Amino acid sequence: MALAAAVNFLLIVNAVVPSASMEPTVPEGALVVGSRLAYLNRSPKAGDIIIFTHKEFPGKLLIKRVAATEGQRFAVTDGAVYIDGKPMGDAPGDDFPEVIVPAGMLVVLGDNRAHSKDSRYWDDPFVRVSDVRARAEFMYYPRFAALTGSVPAA
Repeated sequence: MALAAAVNFLLIVNAVVPSASMEPTVPEGALVVGSRLAYLNRSPKAGDIIIFTHKEFPGKLLIKRVAATEGQRFAVTDGAVYIDGKPMGDAPGDDFPEVIVPAGMLVVLGDNRAHSKDSRYWDDPFVRVSDVRARAEFMYYPRFAALTGSVPAA
């Protein structure tokens, strides 16, 4: 029992996805395991699915995909996501003015952008790299699926 608690505290994060914001990749109610070790030697990169905290949601773990990292330009215009001026996918909803992601920060989006409250809607649109708890590695309920690999950034 103590070993399981130590593994959970030191090596992995178990998280429940509370909404449809990451569908179809991760369905609402899915149970996800993240690696706390994934970012020991590197920072999150665009396309990673991360488990993190944000000051606007105290005490809650959130799960989203990294869209932009420090130094990149991020904007949403006419329903399209732009990273460094290049279109990178759709984002239904309001426009988001171009920002340059500050050092040590990330911009995150849900895969199901029409039903995701993410960086586009928060008072503080940035996630601190220091608030990233883990990289989502796999989902084990309602089905088993790996969550890492080559994926679109936005």
